Amino acid sequence: MILTQIGKRSRIVSLNKRFSRAEGEAVVAELVERAEAINARDDLLCGISELRLYGSMLDPKVETVGDVDVAYELFLQAATTGEAPKRMAH
Repeated sequence: MILTQIGKRSRIVSLNKRFSRAEGEAVVAELVERAEAINARDDLLCGISELRLYGSMLDPKVETVGDVDVAYELFLQAATTGEAPKRMAH
């Protein structure tokens, strides 16, 4: 396969605009709030047992980021199943 110079450059160009660390921190804060709201509801099948931040947001020296990387772990609500909560990583 032969790529032109423009083709090679387009492979590495991100379509996402970078944003400030402060905006990234606001996204994380909103995500935590949403997770807490989900966990406060007893009518849902699953809750969120863990949120893990990874990627560039972990580096305090980074001033702009392209995204906010988060892994999460779910659990089945005991009230829904009648059993002890089961963990599910994602």
